[in-house]
Amino acid sequence: NGDIDRLRLMLSRNKNIVNGRGMPDSLCSLVSSFKDKTALMLAAREGHFECVRELLKNGANVNLWDRDSRTALDYARRNQRGEISKLLVEYNAPVGDEIEELNKDDGYKHKLN
Repeated sequence: NGDIDRLRLMLSRNKNIVNGRGMPDSLCSLVSSFKDKTALMLAAREGHFECVRELLKNGANVNLWDRDSRTALDYARRNQRGEISKLLVEYNAPVGDEIEELNKDDGYKHKLN
Protein backbone atom coordinates (compact mmCIF):
# COMPACT_ATOMS: atom_id res chain seq x y z
CA ASN A 1 0.00 0.00 0.00
CA GLY A 2 3.02 2.29 -0.19
CA ASP A 3 3.50 2.60 3.57
CA ILE A 4 7.28 3.09 3.66
CA ASP A 5 7.45 3.13 7.47
CA ARG A 6 5.65 -0.21 7.71
CA LEU A 7 7.93 -1.65 5.03
CA ARG A 8 11.04 -0.49 6.88
CA LEU A 9 9.73 -1.98 10.12
CA MET A 10 9.06 -5.34 8.49
CA LEU A 11 12.49 -5.38 6.84
CA SER A 12 14.18 -4.44 10.10
CA ARG A 13 12.66 -7.52 11.71
CA ASN A 14 13.64 -9.95 8.95
CA LYS A 15 15.52 -8.97 5.78
CA ASN A 16 15.17 -12.51 4.44
CA ILE A 17 11.55 -11.83 3.47
CA VAL A 18 12.45 -9.27 0.80
CA ASN A 19 12.27 -11.75 -2.11
CA GLY A 20 9.63 -14.08 -0.73
CA ARG A 21 6.28 -14.79 -2.30
CA GLY A 22 3.44 -17.01 -1.31
CA MET A 23 5.00 -17.91 2.03
CA PRO A 24 3.39 -16.91 5.33
CA ASP A 25 6.34 -14.71 6.30
CA SER A 26 6.94 -13.09 2.90
CA LEU A 27 6.25 -9.43 2.33
CA CYS A 28 3.82 -10.26 -0.46
CA SER A 29 1.68 -12.51 1.69
CA LEU A 30 1.33 -9.61 4.11
CA VAL A 31 0.43 -6.94 1.58
CA SER A 32 -1.31 -8.70 -1.28
CA SER A 33 -3.36 -11.59 -2.51
CA PHE A 34 -0.98 -11.87 -5.49
CA LYS A 35 0.96 -14.84 -4.16
CA ASP A 36 3.21 -15.27 -7.21
CA LYS A 37 4.54 -11.72 -7.11
CA THR A 38 7.29 -10.18 -5.06
CA ALA A 39 6.89 -6.98 -3.08
CA LEU A 40 9.18 -5.32 -5.63
CA MET A 41 6.83 -6.26 -8.47
CA LEU A 42 3.82 -4.86 -6.63
CA ALA A 43 5.56 -1.65 -5.55
CA ALA A 44 6.78 -1.10 -9.11
CA ARG A 45 3.31 -1.74 -10.52
CA GLU A 46 1.62 0.64 -8.08
CA GLY A 47 4.21 3.40 -8.46
CA HIS A 48 5.55 3.38 -4.90
CA PHE A 49 9.00 4.80 -5.67
CA GLU A 50 10.24 4.99 -2.07
CA CYS A 51 9.19 1.39 -1.42
CA VAL A 52 10.94 0.22 -4.59
CA ARG A 53 14.11 2.02 -3.54
CA GLU A 54 13.95 0.58 -0.02
CA LEU A 55 13.41 -2.94 -1.32
CA LEU A 56 16.34 -2.61 -3.71
CA LYS A 57 18.58 -1.26 -0.95
CA ASN A 58 17.64 -4.32 1.09
CA GLY A 59 18.54 -6.82 -1.61
CA ALA A 60 15.37 -7.28 -3.66
CA ASN A 61 16.19 -9.42 -6.69
CA VAL A 62 15.38 -7.64 -9.97
CA ASN A 63 15.77 -10.92 -11.90
CA LEU A 64 12.67 -12.63 -10.48
CA TRP A 65 9.54 -12.99 -12.55
CA ASP A 66 6.03 -14.24 -11.92
CA ARG A 67 3.84 -16.89 -13.54
CA ASP A 68 3.23 -14.55 -16.46
CA SER A 69 7.01 -14.14 -16.96
CA ARG A 70 6.82 -10.49 -15.89
CA THR A 71 9.52 -8.78 -13.86
CA ALA A 72 9.27 -5.68 -11.68
CA LEU A 73 10.57 -3.70 -14.65
CA ASP A 74 7.79 -5.10 -16.83
CA TYR A 75 5.20 -3.93 -14.31
CA ALA A 76 6.79 -0.49 -14.02
CA ARG A 77 6.84 -0.05 -17.79
CA ARG A 78 3.31 -1.40 -18.35
CA ASN A 79 2.01 1.14 -15.84
CA GLN A 80 4.10 4.04 -17.11
CA ARG A 81 6.27 4.35 -14.00
CA GLY A 82 9.24 6.03 -15.67
CA GLU A 83 11.26 6.91 -12.56
CA ILE A 84 10.82 3.43 -11.16
CA SER A 85 11.81 1.87 -14.49
CA LYS A 86 14.95 3.98 -14.51
CA LEU A 87 15.80 2.97 -10.94
CA LEU A 88 15.30 -0.73 -11.69
CA VAL A 89 17.61 -0.48 -14.72
CA GLU A 90 20.21 1.23 -12.49
CA TYR A 91 20.01 -1.88 -10.29
CA ASN A 92 20.67 -4.05 -13.37
CA ALA A 93 17.13 -5.21 -14.07
CA PRO A 94 17.21 -7.41 -17.19
CA VAL A 95 15.81 -5.81 -20.32
CA GLY A 96 14.87 -7.24 -23.71
CA ASP A 97 16.98 -10.21 -24.76
CA GLU A 98 18.63 -10.39 -21.32
CA ILE A 99 15.40 -11.85 -19.94
CA GLU A 100 15.41 -14.57 -22.60
CA GLU A 101 19.05 -15.34 -21.76
CA LEU A 102 18.21 -15.72 -18.08
CA ASN A 103 15.41 -18.10 -18.98
CA LYS A 104 17.64 -20.09 -21.32
CA ASP A 105 20.61 -20.26 -18.94
CA ASP A 106 18.79 -20.83 -15.66
CA GLY A 107 15.67 -22.60 -16.81
CA TYR A 108 13.02 -21.76 -14.25
CA LYS A 109 15.44 -20.96 -11.46
CA HIS A 110 14.15 -17.41 -11.17
CA LYS A 111 10.56 -18.16 -12.10
CA LEU A 112 7.89 -19.31 -9.70
CA ASN A 113 6.90 -22.87 -10.68
